[in-house]
Amino acid sequence: MGELSQQIEQSVAAANHPTRQIPPLEKWQPKLSGTMDVVVKANGEWWHEGSQITRPLLIDLFAKVLWSEVDDNHHVQYFLKTPVEKWQIQVEDAPLLVNQVDVITKQFGDTSKPVLQFTTTQGDVVIADEQHPIRLGLPFTNATSDELLKQKQASQPYLLVRQNGDSALYGLIHRNVFYHLIKLGELVEGEEGTSLILHSGDSTFTLTMTA
Repeated sequence: MGELSQQIEQSVAAANHPTRQIPPLEKWQPKLSGTMDVVVKANGEWWHEGSQITRPLLIDLFAKVLWSEVDDNHHVQYFLKTPVEKWQIQVEDAPLLVNQVDVITKQFGDTSKPVLQFTTTQGDVVIADEQHPIRLGLPFTNATSDELLKQKQASQPYLLVRQNGDSALYGLIHRNVFYHLIKLGELVEGEEGTSLILHSGDSTFTLTMTA
């Protein structure tokens, strides 16, 4: 873990970004190094060899090099990736957790519009738009999750936080954040169930919650 931390830190620093940025993971093509006993819990906690990782800087470092791959059966696997190593880790639900939403104003041409800005516990700041959609359920399943969790995931709200090449990393929207979104959005009753309609700039998202 110590050697990997140093390697990740060097790789992130080599990206030479003045602010928090994700390194160009899509350009790194290392072979699989093996499996590491790291688990990202459904509540956003990170654990290593049965002990919770409590150092925020270490979690932030690992979160910057998260990588996902989806097979032909739509099963997703997650990795920590550097230019020379790729270690598979376990993710119970989504690899990121959205714990804050703010309504801010953004300029669109000659007009300004309110947008939904989300923040993850790992420090990602993302505005919901066509490249970062809000949705119910994930477009793939985690082969290591049990059936109960998979059923729960289907009705939970997620935000696409990062897209690096073919790697898509979603953030689970925390329950308190979702309650706030309900206040910000519009609830509409339809034949399929109750839909929450959210507007963010020029983008509109419809989340239909079936009975």
